[in-house]
Amino acid sequence: MNSSVRLLIIDDYFDEDPLLRRLLEEDGFSLEVMTGRIFPVSTRTFDDYHAVIVDGLVAQPNGFDWLCNIRNVTQIPVLVLTSRGATQDRIAAFKLGADAYVVKPCRPREVVARVRALLRRRLVY
Repeated sequence: MNSSVRLLIIDDYFDEDPLLRRLLEEDGFSLEVMTGRIFPVSTRTFDDYHAVIVDGLVAQPNGFDWLCNIRNVTQIPVLVLTSRGATQDRIAAFKLGADAYVVKPCRPREVVARVRALLRRRLVY
């Protein structure tokens, strides 16, 4: 994979899963991790990224609010990675524009494979 493929990860606890970070980096992804802090969401916010991984439980706003905000400005691929596994949460995320949904705890290699699949559809690599 091209090392210029950049992922934005919006997750308050991403650093608690060092295996996922390691696997993404070993697969050649460049990562920028951001907590759920509020920042202006605009098209330019996502210009430097090829995909976004967002936790459905980030604090402010919540992950589904992030998804709405992202979809209001861009069609960048979004994978929701969350402990919210109820069917209604999954359906809500897809209705709001999620491209993929993975429930924590998860298999980190599956997350990497899903990100690759999203990017393949977007012809990123």
